[in-house]
Amino acid sequence: MQMKKNENKGKRNITIIVVCVVVAVVVWFLVNPLIQFNQSKNKMLEGAENYIERNSVMLPKEGEVRTIKLSTLYSQKYVDTLYVPYSHELCSVNDSWVKVTNVNGKYNYYPYLKCGVFETKSVDHEGPVVTLNGKEVITINVGEKYEDDGVKSVSDNEDGAIDVSKVKTKNSVKTSKAGSYKVTYTVSDSLGNETVKVRKVNVIKKLNEVVKGDTNNTGVYKGYVTNNYIMFSGMLFRIVKVNDDDTVRIVSNNSIAYVDYKNVDSWLNGYFYDHLSDNSKKYISKGKFCSDAVKSNPGKTKNCKNYKDANVGLISVDEYNATIDGKDSYLYNSAVTWTGTAKDSKKAWAVQGGFTSYSSNDSNAIHPVVNLIKSVEVKSGDGTIENPYLIKDYSSKRKGTKVNKLTTGEYITYGGFVWRFIEKNSNGSSKIIMNSILRNNMKPINISYEKIQNRRYNPKENENLGYRINQGLGDYIKTTDFVKFDIDVPIYKSKAAYGKADENKKYSVKLAAPKMSEMFSGSTDNKSYWFRDSSKNKTRVYMTSNNNSVYNTNDVVRTSAGVKLVASLNKNMVISDGKGTIDEPYKITK
Repeated sequence: MQMKKNENKGKRNITIIVVCVVVAVVVWFLVNPLIQFNQSKNKMLEGAENYIERNSVMLPKEGEVRTIKLSTLYSQKYVDTLYVPYSHELCSVNDSWVKVTNVNGKYNYYPYLKCGVFETKSVDHEGPVVTLNGKEVITINVGEKYEDDGVKSVSDNEDGAIDVSKVKTKNSVKTSKAGSYKVTYTVSDSLGNETVKVRKVNVIKKLNEVVKGDTNNTGVYKGYVTNNYIMFSGMLFRIVKVNDDDTVRIVSNNSIAYVDYKNVDSWLNGYFYDHLSDNSKKYISKGKFCSDAVKSNPGKTKNCKNYKDANVGLISVDEYNATIDGKDSYLYNSAVTWTGTAKDSKKAWAVQGGFTSYSSNDSNAIHPVVNLIKSVEVKSGDGTIENPYLIKDYSSKRKGTKVNKLTTGEYITYGGFVWRFIEKNSNGSSKIIMNSILRNNMKPINISYEKIQNRRYNPKENENLGYRINQGLGDYIKTTDFVKFDIDVPIYKSKAAYGKADENKKYSVKLAAPKMSEMFSGSTDNKSYWFRDSSKNKTRVYMTSNNNSVYNTNDVVRTSAGVKLVASLNKNMVISDGKGTIDEPYKITK
């Protein structure tokens, strides 16, 4: 029994010893780092005192504070390297310092050391808290006067309230130039801990204000102006006016396609809208477009009474008239272009300098119109065709970007010709279309259906237009990086009507004529060229005439016309240079 008592006593003694050792180890690991840290702090203080002793000019005057950073003590070898306890990590050289004050001729030293989680607790190292009047981020327009709201209050954890008059303010705002500027407010407490508070001032060029300034506050461009060009979603537009709600109405500079009037709304708010970049759509304001019918004298129409809401529309006759100054308007163009104004249930007004009514079953050029949100800003540009306004919806792609990631409408150069990107095909290839007709030594390449009686577009039929485009044009254009892609040939019972084909033939080709409704099938050089749209009538063909109207009759059959090709680039093609504009198209490689 006595033996068991001795064994139990021995076990208790061992347990006590183990506990004591553990406690000692824990205390050691808790206390020793603090000892090491304080030793490091004292070394920094001693180094600072030696530094001041040898550099007496650093001594502060009455009421002043001098700060000696640990980095200075390191660089001038007054202190050896200081480490975070139990690590090889250095103490902070920029956040550690010794401050010296002069109070009634007495110099006081205040060391603050920061080493990882360890820092001097007894020394004030926090600057004052600065509270501003007004907002910390302000946005104003170019030319608008800026008056700073100043400082509301300053408080310090040791000194308490500090007079706001001690805050030094630096203002870099230039309201004559768009940009992001700063107003800085600097103040220190009695120990020299400094706080710098910043107010950001964004000086912007709001597009609607720019337009008002350019038009003497009328908000409407008139006559033959040359300073209302703007890039939007990779396409060149013209600014028309500032609407009553401060949104900005713009119209495409070039005709985008040819569509019948009956189905133009479907094309504009379906096909065309879908081809705008997602980022650009964020800048579109759904707006009101005139829905009046004008039975006669469209040239004298000045107002609109009825409207419809849409994302995309067309210029109405009253808007067109508002752009005329004397006999001039920047909207005059060579193409017969639909307006958004009907004559009656069967006819609508188109314009080519003057107004002419056409059957709503006819196909004419389309210049889409969109409204930009009233807050849209001008990022750069001066509104000229050489340097159009840019907004934040679009920017050129970087070198190495795949061609199939381009924005619809961007320009590329390939095989000596300029093309425009339409869309990415389902197989990853890039559908592109020539910016103008195919030429050889500056002369248009004209082809025809030869002796084929049935002039329906068919790439598989010998001597057919579709066949000759695929088999005979390789001599004039590089096709190395083109791949086959699927096309459809819409076949109509009567006149072409967008989305209303009676039949669609499918083919796989390398080259094709465009459809009338395809993006950028519109003319750019007043030369006739073929479309692949076809008719059940043997002799009806579709092409542009030299005045950019659509020839779609079976009374007279033209034997030859130019070609504006559609093709598909290999999915691995990338950008090697350029900006994607007409003047600096992307160069591409594989």
